[in-house]
Amino acid sequence: MVKNNNCLLFIGEYAEFNIIVEHFLFCIIFHNNNNTIQANTITSKKFDKELQYVAPILEKSGINYIPYKEIAPKDYDYVISIYGQTPKRLVDNSFSKKIFICAQQSTKELEELGFSTSRIIPCTLLCDSQFSIDFYNSLKNNPPSILSNQCFGRYTYFSLGTEFYSPFVNITLSGSDLLKVAESPKEYLQAPIKYYKNENIKGKDTPVALLADDIKLNLTHYTKFEDFEKVWNTRVKRINFDNIVIALQAYSFEDADRFKNLTYSKKICFLEEKESSFSIDLNEFNEKIIKVTYSNFKKLLAETYREGMPEYDFNSVVNHFAMRYFPLYSLDEFINSGELKSYNFDVENELSAYIRDVVWG
Repeated sequence: MVKNNNCLLFIGEYAEFNIIVEHFLFCIIFHNNNNTIQANTITSKKFDKELQYVAPILEKSGINYIPYKEIAPKDYDYVISIYGQTPKRLVDNSFSKKIFICAQQSTKELEELGFSTSRIIPCTLLCDSQFSIDFYNSLKNNPPSILSNQCFGRYTYFSLGTEFYSPFVNITLSGSDLLKVAESPKEYLQAPIKYYKNENIKGKDTPVALLADDIKLNLTHYTKFEDFEKVWNTRVKRINFDNIVIALQAYSFEDADRFKNLTYSKKICFLEEKESSFSIDLNEFNEKIIKVTYSNFKKLLAETYREGMPEYDFNSVVNHFAMRYFPLYSLDEFINSGELKSYNFDVENELSAYIRDVVWG
């Protein structure tokens, strides 16, 4: 039993009583049953009436409703922040912006209630069987700085519920350029950046910057270099050189082979393999290289989607791994130790009997 892990469950203003919140609650029940946490009470400033209605069901899981006005922060070691990711009221914002707004709003509500940020656990962290309070504390004390050439880093930070401890967010660069940075991180990350030119990238007029007059950065989510420069300088100061994570999207065997020579303990490579192309015999869990083939991915995904399956490109597939929409390995364990362990948390399979026999009775 982990000590000092008494948690309050808090549903934020931007959450919605739908399958997303249910999923988080099921994950919390899983960790309660495995003594990872002790989450015995739940509350919400906005959804008091809804919680009173479902209270009898929650009580069967050992989770008791408590009115918002009766919450005393001193009674809890931590509070688990449950927030919606795509509320309808935020339709004018991008998916990424929605997640950020929801998380920030929930944190604001909890701070007003009297909880310090060091005691607020994002609900997304518990969507992994390897979650622990020790892992949460390590994120606070030794945050990871993820260097990635596409969007894997950004979506991983969303999954971890932390701020960006890396400037490699909302930009793209070639795999070979990322490898250059990984091979000499301090040399590059402490070097200046400057505006290079604008280019047409995927039909969009995109500013491009140069790092150390050598690394080409495509500012895919920016319209002005000046806006990016301010953000870059802020995030560079957050870099934790003692906990660097390398995430490479490789489009060639040459980059994947070069990746294997990196000495980082925390590294992962996604290698695109198209049908009828060359075959590479790599053990992804030993080499930390995950081969992505569309046919295999679609076959596995078909078991998840019941009402039609959307099309994905290579970048979208990798983002799904980072967001745990298709969990192949434990993201928490990878960030914690660098190990790639099979993901064994399946809400539907592991909890169905418990929910049927205990929760729904």
